[in-house]
Amino acid sequence: MSFDEARDSLQSLRQNLRFCHLPLHKGGIGFFLLLHALGGEEEPSLVVLRADRIVWIDYGQLTGDDTDGHIDTLVRTAPDDTLVYVGCNDKEDEQYDELRRMEEQLATLRTDDGRPYRLLKLPMPEAMYEDGERLPATYANFIIINDAVIYPTYNQPENDEEARRVIAEAFHYRELIGIDSSVVVRQHGSLHCCSMQYFK
Repeated sequence: MSFDEARDSLQSLRQNLRFCHLPLHKGGIGFFLLLHALGGEEEPSLVVLRADRIVWIDYGQLTGDDTDGHIDTLVRTAPDDTLVYVGCNDKEDEQYDELRRMEEQLATLRTDDGRPYRLLKLPMPEAMYEDGERLPATYANFIIINDAVIYPTYNQPENDEEARRVIAEAFHYRELIGIDSSVVVRQHGSLHCCSMQYFK
């Protein structure tokens, strides 16, 4: 692929994909990408992103999310072929059907060697509002740093503790640091979204 072709492909990819989270695959072999996609062609995307494989997640839009569905609000990768994702158990919640479909899709995904992923379900925070608009509160928007995971809390003791338990199961060898994100989420994002502007 020429430079011009790669540039045009990347521009098309930016226009057609909703993506934020680029986690390394286990063992550091290439990239394993989870992309919440509006559309796009897989082959040029693989070339431009130098990915081994792209997994398209078709469901999971959070109410109040102004990013069109960044994956880091929905599903995150963890060691040992683990996917940590946001679920919803309340059938009366407006997000229930969308997140149920996402959960069903995750259950159909397979690793490179054909095994199902280990799925860990995060709770859905109780609905939070600002000026009558629902905010996209999610526990999936955590930050992984060298020896710790910094995760959002929302002054909801039962949900906050359940989120801590699930994240601890996924990252048992890391320290867990909860940070109140009830103010940050008013900007329609959380911790991982904030970190995207900080470069090495």
